Amino acid sequence: MVINGEKNKYKMDNVSGSLRLQTPILNVPQNIKVVSAELMADQQVFDLVDGITRNVSGATRVGHWDNQYAQIRMRGSKIPAFRNGMNIEASWGPTKEDAAMIDRIEFVKGPAGFMLAAGEPGGSYNVVTKKPTGQTRQSASLSMGSFSTYRAALDFDGKLSKDAKWLYRLNVALQDNDYYTKYNYSKRFMIAPVLKYLLDDKTSVTLEYTYQTSTYLGNGNYQFSGRKLLDEGIKNNFFYRDPAMEPSTLKDHSAYVYLDHQINDKWKAHAQVAYFNFAMEGNSMWASSVDSATGNMRRYYSLGDEAGENTFGQVSLSGEEYTGGIRHRILGGIDMGTKKFWGDFRTLKNDVRLAGGALFNVYNPQYGIPFDSLPTLDRTRSVRQRAANSSYITVTNYFSAYIQDELAFFNDMLRITLGGRYTRAIVTARQAAADKDDAVFTPRAGFSFSADKNTSVYGLYDQSFVPVTGLDSSLRPFDPLKGNNIEFGVKREWLKGRVTTTFAAYRIKRVGDKVNMNIKDSRGVDVFEQLGETTTKGHGTGHYRPGVARL
Repeated sequence: MVINGEKNKYKMDNVSGSLRLQTPILNVPQNIKVVSAELMADQQVFDLVDGITRNVSGATRVGHWDNQYAQIRMRGSKIPAFRNGMNIEASWGPTKEDAAMIDRIEFVKGPAGFMLAAGEPGGSYNVVTKKPTGQTRQSASLSMGSFSTYRAALDFDGKLSKDAKWLYRLNVALQDNDYYTKYNYSKRFMIAPVLKYLLDDKTSVTLEYTYQTSTYLGNGNYQFSGRKLLDEGIKNNFFYRDPAMEPSTLKDHSAYVYLDHQINDKWKAHAQVAYFNFAMEGNSMWASSVDSATGNMRRYYSLGDEAGENTFGQVSLSGEEYTGGIRHRILGGIDMGTKKFWGDFRTLKNDVRLAGGALFNVYNPQYGIPFDSLPTLDRTRSVRQRAANSSYITVTNYFSAYIQDELAFFNDMLRITLGGRYTRAIVTARQAAADKDDAVFTPRAGFSFSADKNTSVYGLYDQSFVPVTGLDSSLRPFDPLKGNNIEFGVKREWLKGRVTTTFAAYRIKRVGDKVNMNIKDSRGVDVFEQLGETTTKGHGTGHYRPGVARL
């Protein structure tokens, strides 16, 4: 038994290696918040969706697929998801990570060219998974809670060889729970083995595999009304699907290989490759209309099958040099990847009714759709084959190169950051006319000034872009969505680091948002157009103390 005491155990002074930055968070010219595994454990957080956003000001979850996907918004847009420094954002997701596999989550507000330029200007979050520490530790936890929640988790960390060259980490979690919405439920399982080999005191190779699977009833987190928002006549546990429907299943595989090498006492190199493969077999029920007078709802029944396959590669080099009295922290690297997505979301039945032909009523919901009234889900062909006849098939390839230099003056009181990234993204869709090849250069400039050892003032200008799939009403491919952020802020630590505060004011401009015009063309396909410039402005103060985060 080990008993120890920790001072400010929730506070993180530096970002993880996957964010590549060498400067302490207080001195980085960006608003970055870190949620640690210790904080998640003390708050009894079970996955990325469950309660994470309470710890980050301005971050909200918006997904109706909470059973399996994580969708988080910040500064006016849905922010992309990174895992160990790689952008794993998918069409609806990605799959939410179980807390048992998470070492920390880093929320980066605003564009972050040092990570990747292809992303929303509102920011991003980076999930850092648990790795071997070289210490021998084992833990087990059992949890029970409301909505019939039962959970067990194991964490094993230690050495596989006497010379401590082989290290391992194994995390396993199993969870079964219902939801506040009637009849909804989720069953999840996760296993994440990691193996690390130390070639010598400067070089290591790490292999990591994660498998997550879930079974759930589906998209039931909606309330529909023909009268008004938050209609008092609808109960809080309202569920508009039906327990007669088949459950959906999601299976998610990911594998990483990391290579780390300490070149000398000033320079280090890092390389990693990753492969992701996920598949969902499911169905969904949606409302086609709601009668405002009676509350009768007409519902239609659809397939909900999808698959994805992603491959990524990164190489980075970072180090520190001096020219006279100026200190340089240099970062450079390349990122490349391929993302493939297939989906089959065909409507199978337009008017689903209860026994006797009755309509579903939102004020007096009754359940029990006759089994023989639901069409058979035909999966004799794979979703990849079925998607070939729909618009839900895309392939995105990208390559980017980045370099940044942080120059420090006056004994590290003033820091100037200059960087730039070149990115080429090629989006291939089912329609040949929708293919798009974009090459974009995105600059980054910032400063950070230390008024004292606990206070820094910063400013930042950064850009980002997002490849946009599809065609407009004139059958022309969409231009990429471009965004830029201008931000100024003040960071301060109080009471010997027990409390940290950040005040920030920002303006984000986005050009090229794709919007649904709510009309269809002659082919019956939804018509989309791109907007001109939109602006998001904000300011606020976020303060943090152990276990508590507020606006």
